Amino acid sequence: MARRLAPLLVLLVVAACVEASESDRPAARFEPEHLDLGRVAWAEGLPADRRLELVNSGDVPLHLESLDAGEGWQVAPVEELLDVRLEPGARMEVAVDLVAQPEADALIETDVTARLASPVGQFDSVVIVSARVTLEADCDADGDGHLASACGGADCDDLDPDRSPATPELCNGLVDGCGGLAPDELDLDGDGFFACAECDDTDDGVHPGADEACDGLDTDCDPSTEAQGGEQDGDGDGSLACEDCDDGTGAVARRSSSQLASGRP
Repeated sequence: MARRLAPLLVLLVVAACVEASESDRPAARFEPEHLDLGRVAWAEGLPADRRLELVNSGDVPLHLESLDAGEGWQVAPVEELLDVRLEPGARMEVAVDLVAQPEADALIETDVTARLASPVGQFDSVVIVSARVTLEADCDADGDGHLASACGGADCDDLDPDRSPATPELCNGLVDGCGGLAPDELDLDGDGFFACAECDDTDDGVHPGADEACDGLDTDCDPSTEAQGGEQDGDGDGSLACEDCDDGTGAVARRSSSQLASGRP
C-alpha cells in the first residue's frame, strides 16, 4: 500500500511547486478597460478627464517598454518615464489625447496598448494589455447646420445657433454672421451707441435717449419728438418756435443767449 501511495505523494508535491511558481507570473491591466469620453462639443475641446491607470496586477516587478495608441491619438507618459520599475500593485497614470481634427460628427475610437516586461529576467514572455478609448465628436453642437471652425467649418460660435455664416449682421457689436463686424458697428463719438443705432456718430450729445434741445437738431434721433414749442421758425425771424414767444409774428422774437453773444438780431 505504501508503495502505491509514494508516486501519488510525489505528484502532489510537484503540482504544488508548479502552482506556487505559476502564481509569480507577471500580469498587468488598464483601469478602466473602456474609457468612454462621451459626446464632445468640438467648439469646447476635449473633456478634462481623459485618464487611464496602468496597474501591475502580478507578483513581480515590471517595466514599461512601450505605450501606443491608434492614428490621430497620443499618449503619455513621455519617453523618459519608460523603463520605470513598476512594483507589484503599483499604478501609473496614462493621459490620452486626440490630436487629429474631425471633419464631421463621428465616433472616434482607439486602442491604447502597453507592453511590459519583468526586469529580473526570470520570464521570457512579456505582458501586453490594452484599453479601448472612444469619444463622439460633435461638430455642430448648436444644430444650426454649420460645422464648428474647430472641425474645419465656418461657424464662429458653435454653441449659439443665432451666430453662423448664414446669420445677417446685426447692429449689436457682435460678429453675428462670422464675417467680421459691419462697417457701421462702431462708436466713433464714444457715446455708447453704435453708428448703426444713432443718427450722428460724430456728436456725443446726439443719440437715442438724449434730451431734445431747442437747437433745430434731432438730438434724440427720433424725428417725431421736438423740444417743447417746436423746433421750426414759422415766422422766419431767426428764432425757433421753442424759444420765440410769438412764432407767428416776424417782428416779435426772443433772442437766445447765442444770438445775444453773436450780436445777431
